[in-house]
Amino acid sequence: MKWTGSTIFLLLLGWLAACTNVPALSINTGPTAAPVQPAKTLNIYSQEPAIDPATLANFESRFGAKINYATAAEAESGLADMKAGLADYDLVILSDRQVGSLRAEGLFAPLNKGNIPNFKNIDPAFLNPLYDPGNRYCVPFQWGMWSLSYNREGTGKDIQGWADFFKTNRLRRLGLPDDHRLALGATLLYLGYSPNTTNDLEIGAASELWRNHGGPIVIYAPAQGPNLLADGQVDLLFTRTASVLALMNTHPTLRYVIPEEGSLLWLDVMCLLADAPHPALAETFINYLLEPETGAALAHATHTSTPNQAALPLLNSADRADPALYPDDKLRQRLFTLVNIDPATADLYEQAWAESVVSRNSQAAPGSN
Repeated sequence: MKWTGSTIFLLLLGWLAACTNVPALSINTGPTAAPVQPAKTLNIYSQEPAIDPATLANFESRFGAKINYATAAEAESGLADMKAGLADYDLVILSDRQVGSLRAEGLFAPLNKGNIPNFKNIDPAFLNPLYDPGNRYCVPFQWGMWSLSYNREGTGKDIQGWADFFKTNRLRRLGLPDDHRLALGATLLYLGYSPNTTNDLEIGAASELWRNHGGPIVIYAPAQGPNLLADGQVDLLFTRTASVLALMNTHPTLRYVIPEEGSLLWLDVMCLLADAPHPALAETFINYLLEPETGAALAHATHTSTPNQAALPLLNSADRADPALYPDDKLRQRLFTLVNIDPATADLYEQAWAESVVSRNSQAAPGSN
């Protein structure tokens, strides 16, 4: 009998196991399995709930990662406080205007587009914006319109626009987002001015209108507005249309209208943070959201409009035809985008709005709420 080296090695292993009562070693002659790596955690911050749990869970399952998805429970006292809390996050979801004001402060890191091949799916209308030239730091995520929403039972009639608020003799409680540019921008449209005007007389006219007309103002934090309307704490709500669409199935008397005087568009973007612990994983997540199937599922779940043009053919026919989600050209002519303005004019807007709120609420009759 010929003794080969491998035969002798196996006999030695068996003899050692017999002598020490230790089971013989198992020899795997197949491919070596890769060691299991500990799952990384992708940290995402959003000021409003913007991603449904199923979309997050699907990413975790497919890519073996965990997601820590945090949303603001209440309005931040300012951008400075928000920035201080982002140190441990990879991605942040912000409005386009916020990006424009923060970009120069070094908050963001450049995206590696090589990790985002689905970037090609973005509608060209959303590319190369003023707030982020070349989309160097941020990717368009969701968009939609601002509308006046109301409970038909409470108003007793259908609302057509801002005139129903400013010209009524009845005190009505109006819920407004904690954003003076939005409130004054809509008022400027009602007066026939640009929502981005830098004319101090036009801004003053909008402020005066708030001081002398309409009902008391309820300022709400991100994600809280729809609850104010559903709970009967406000009569009218100026909010993202998507927020009301999400409630209309359970609250059939809720309505919305794009004010006949015109309204505003909103756009949320997803940005890579400068100190992101896992930038490549963050870019993988962005690429995942830009898949046609993922984009369509997310748009359907959140009742928002998607800038992912590859997802549009996969939307259900009702959503695709809904003008509240995808307005036609005629409606688009009544919709405007807010842009960043110079610091001096920004201060003028803020001061004008602060004076309006104090004056308006001080005139509200006791018990009118």
